[in-house]
Amino acid sequence: MKTSEAHVMKRLLTYMWRYKWVTALALAFTFLTSLLLTAIPLAARWYIDHLVDPTEAGSPVLTAFQFLILYYGLFIGRVLATYLSQLTFARVSNSIVRDIRLDI
Repeated sequence: MKTSEAHVMKRLLTYMWRYKWVTALALAFTFLTSLLLTAIPLAARWYIDHLVDPTEAGSPVLTAFQFLILYYGLFIGRVLATYLSQLTFARVSNSIVRDIRLDI
């Protein structure tokens, strides 16, 4: 990285440091989104395993109902985490732009 690019990055990070907790919250929402994206195929695996081996499960209807509740819960959680992540990052970026404009 050239020295001018490093200087610009350092200056931008000083603006971002003011919003370190909001940025950490946005990163936490992003991490939660990736965890929920990983959990959805695992829920499908659980459903297939319990449907194929009926000795482990109760009735197939109950297993399907449990899967639907789990799947839609994970889906709604992913949507909410994605929304909150984007909203929080937008808030941080708009605040940084406002601070830069006020300093100029």
